[in-house]
Amino acid sequence: MTTLLSTAQAWSRLSTHIEWADRFWVLFVFTDDPRVSNTLRQRTHDQLAGEGIGFRVLSPEGPEGVDDVITGLLAGPPIAINWVDLVHHDDPTGEPAWAEAWARVMMRLNERREALRRRSPQGGIVFATTLGRLDQTPALAPDLWTIRALLLRVATEPGPLPSIHVMDFEVRSPGPRRVPTRDRELARQAVAQAPGRDLKRLAALVALVEAETGDATLEPAHEVDALVTELAEALALEQQGSLVNALRRVGDVLVAEKYDADAVPFYRHVAERGEVVYGTRAHPEVAAALGGLGRALAQMARYSKDHSAALRKEALEVTRESVEVSRELAREHSQPEPYQRALAEALDSLVLRLKESNHAREALVVCEEVVEHWQALVDQVHDQALARLATALRTLGDCYAALGQREEALASTQHAVALHRDLASRRPRRFLSQLAQSLFSLGVRLNQVGRLQEGLDAQEEAHALIRDAAAMASLD
Repeated sequence: MTTLLSTAQAWSRLSTHIEWADRFWVLFVFTDDPRVSNTLRQRTHDQLAGEGIGFRVLSPEGPEGVDDVITGLLAGPPIAINWVDLVHHDDPTGEPAWAEAWARVMMRLNERREALRRRSPQGGIVFATTLGRLDQTPALAPDLWTIRALLLRVATEPGPLPSIHVMDFEVRSPGPRRVPTRDRELARQAVAQAPGRDLKRLAALVALVEAETGDATLEPAHEVDALVTELAEALALEQQGSLVNALRRVGDVLVAEKYDADAVPFYRHVAERGEVVYGTRAHPEVAAALGGLGRALAQMARYSKDHSAALRKEALEVTRESVEVSRELAREHSQPEPYQRALAEALDSLVLRLKESNHAREALVVCEEVVEHWQALVDQVHDQALARLATALRTLGDCYAALGQREEALASTQHAVALHRDLASRRPRRFLSQLAQSLFSLGVRLNQVGRLQEGLDAQEEAHALIRDAAAMASLD
């Protein structure tokens, strides 16, 4: 039996490798503890930042997001070193979605080994996943496995698994939080010039949270929480809307930075306090906070081995409530377009939560409603709604396929491809990668109905589009 490394031993080997590597490399980390991956990648980021070397983390929110990982590596901006984080455990009672996602990434990238090498000739990729996937990886990606520079099997850290902070330095659709250095400097100056315990300092602190990234968001976020508590006792109820807004905005930043456990109390406070301040549950701040709370809890569930079922259940419950509030807001307002859009986005999130909880039939019903909402919004916000409609149709294809409705899945995915093809013809830099993802899905759907050659053609076109997108990115 192979002895597992401690985190310190793994970091010693990883750090030495990064320091001395002078050509393209691939490295595998296998661990059942997300804290290990988080610690190793944080230290990698710190070491590379000191040397001025680019670093990107690709960490999908759900298994369906692995196509964004593949596209990011093959068509995104070239980055010296990439960290692909798939240290996610599948629910033993459900589908092995994360295991299948790992297999998908390995097989796709194994085919594109030379493309990866050309994009980062002196850099490399760290692939991190759970120990249980080690044995299958050589068969999934024989070429990548052959050229691996290092294999790290790392033990779980002592003590119970807490809620994990997973920082995202570069990636995740719709994109990273990139804050200009000048904005960060101005935000810090504004806080220094607002020493009082008042609304002026609160506004400055929230702006600072939004200007910072990573660990630097936490200290001002905690001060916002303390200051809101003080001001809630001093201000009249009708003046406290700014407090609710501040809490929700901080929660959004913390979730974007993947500090999910820290975001949860902010969102809970908004959901509870917002109803008192606004005199109703039906308020956009409350709806947004419930949606954010659902995302935070769902992300925590992916990193928890002992509490994933309870976290996933609550994530589904609060996302349902977000939809109910959003639906009420859409009914009540005479200018409904912004509220209809917010409702469609809330329903999008509900589809994800239902799929995560293995409610396949309800996910299909809700996804059909999502498609209807984005279709209705096309005339008002054309390209934006059209892009969301295309993505919703691709998701609808996944929902049909999960229930064995293969012809319906194919038709929905074909519709998604048609819309993404139209968008890509007019805005190729923005939509070529989305078209490639839909074509990959179309290839799968065609294979499922026995149209193997057409499926192969679709996937070959997708690969060609990824090359085109990469060439465009190299010109930026």
